[in-house]
Amino acid sequence: MRKFLENLRKNIFLYTIIFLLLFIISHFVLNIFNIQYRQWIYWSVLAVFIIGIILGIVQIVRKKDENIKTAFIIMGMFVTIIIVAFWKMFLLLFAFLYTPEHVIEKDDKKYVAYVDSFLQVNVNYYDYINLFIMGNKIRIREDYGNGGYDPFDGKHDNKPINCYYYDKNGKIINNEDNSLDSKITNSNDIIEGTLKENISNDNYKNDSINEENEILYEKKIDDKKSIRVIYKGSVLAQRSIIGIEKTYDGGKTWIEQLDNLDKFIQIHNGAKFVFINENVGFINDPGIAGTSGDNRELLVTINGGKTFEVAKIHKKAEDVYIEDVPYEENGILKLKAYTIENLEEKYIYFHSENNGLEWQQY
Repeated sequence: MRKFLENLRKNIFLYTIIFLLLFIISHFVLNIFNIQYRQWIYWSVLAVFIIGIILGIVQIVRKKDENIKTAFIIMGMFVTIIIVAFWKMFLLLFAFLYTPEHVIEKDDKKYVAYVDSFLQVNVNYYDYINLFIMGNKIRIREDYGNGGYDPFDGKHDNKPINCYYYDKNGKIINNEDNSLDSKITNSNDIIEGTLKENISNDNYKNDSINEENEILYEKKIDDKKSIRVIYKGSVLAQRSIIGIEKTYDGGKTWIEQLDNLDKFIQIHNGAKFVFINENVGFINDPGIAGTSGDNRELLVTINGGKTFEVAKIHKKAEDVYIEDVPYEENGILKLKAYTIENLEEKYIYFHSENNGLEWQQY
């Protein structure tokens, strides 16, 4: 031990690099077993690394080699200039990387929760193991909307707008809509945020999305005709591949409806589906999770799923979030949405007179 400390004192820079390499190796080894270090470990290692590099450079500069001294002095001056010139950028980067950590008990299970509130408040839950390590797969993700706050700091009592559960492979199990008014009912019976026009005729499947050709949504038109949405696989950027199928013989044969070459379209995970009739249908695509709703859009088909286009929503506010899917009431297509003002949801309503291609606020 004494010999090691003596070598460390003489070669701080070298041993700091070795320390970092060993930590990186251990990080990848843990990931093989679906485990990772807790956030405070990474910040501690970063602090040790920075201190070791600074002490190592000072140690090298103190040596007699003038060329080494000059090189490190120039490098130090360059780094100092960069930090002074771009200090705001470094602060912004730190704010982006910092995510408050909390140990939370949810559904009778202990999790490590990280709050990402840089652009939109999202909470990611990981399996708790001990003080030093945790699971590396997201098990639950809660979306609190805009605000830039920590929902666990004791100063806020906000409820999540959406809650996504994931299996051990990182795929969505279900999508619970926990909005403040998610249990509102109307003539079409909205149950816990999932539109069901008629429970006996309209089967919205909201179970595990982890097998190809799984039925995500199905609507029975009559005794012979039905239309459904099929899960076909996952792609990058939190997207899934879906197809639209229709039967004219009570389900004995199914015909692909999409007219494009690939016979599928890509949507973001957590999207919701509804067909008002055999021709008019909608996909509420929530966009990229963990952001303020990037790429979110309402897709509409008026030809039974052969083609989809983005519905035009004529809105008065800039950021409008569609809560669920459109529904028909007294022969009129309606849509419920909300904006966030002063950290509170403000509900607004739209109607369409052209099968959902355009929506007007009322």
